[in-house]
Amino acid sequence: MNSEPAYQLLFDQNPNAVFSLDLEGNITLMNKQLPILLECPESKLKGESIFPFMLPEEMEDIFRKFNLAKAGATEKFRCKIQTVKNNQLTWVVTYIPIKIEETITGIYALVNDITDQVESELQLEKSVRDLRKILDASLDILCVLNIKGEYVRINRQVEKLWGYEDWELVGKDHIDFVFEEDRRKTFEAFAQIKNGIELTNFENRIVKKDGTTLIMQWYANWDSLTHSVYASARYLKY
Repeated sequence: MNSEPAYQLLFDQNPNAVFSLDLEGNITLMNKQLPILLECPESKLKGESIFPFMLPEEMEDIFRKFNLAKAGATEKFRCKIQTVKNNQLTWVVTYIPIKIEETITGIYALVNDITDQVESELQLEKSVRDLRKILDASLDILCVLNIKGEYVRINRQVEKLWGYEDWELVGKDHIDFVFEEDRRKTFEAFAQIKNGIELTNFENRIVKKDGTTLIMQWYANWDSLTHSVYASARYLKY
């Protein structure tokens, strides 16, 4: 392509927002998606700078990327956008230099609006934090073991009951913490769980970090999708 009008067909057919900028950062051409995202009529965007829609605290890096694109580099970056109606979006923007007869005359910008994806990630992170708080509030030991019997996750009650911090058990075989005389029956029980048999009211002795033992009552089941054992254990005070 050797002129801006040649971009028009590409703009119109692109499901993402695309636009071109002059070397001052003013919008010279855009498709219909850009006004929709910015919640601003096309007539008020054309000829205006794109930069006022970007957050002040990110402008130093955005200007650096823009200047690199003006120098001939293709630049990709993530930034936040403030729309006319004060809604905040998250974009991944790709700057591509526009060249006419080896002279850079402007910047082509391709936008990937990832606002919904970012919001979903934040909600997932919050759900994970909330779940962790619930697990850590339990008075029982709650844990996940892989197919080899190694701890993958365990809640913080393990520190109070067994004396270990959670990281001291992760990656370790559960059998290593079982009282020696109870290891055989524990190994057999684990094999049954992997065969799909739900474990209920199983008791064994766990060796605490200080060398003493506790009697624990276990409930566990096998998840064939994740190849994991999900278990809870309650301290029995005989």
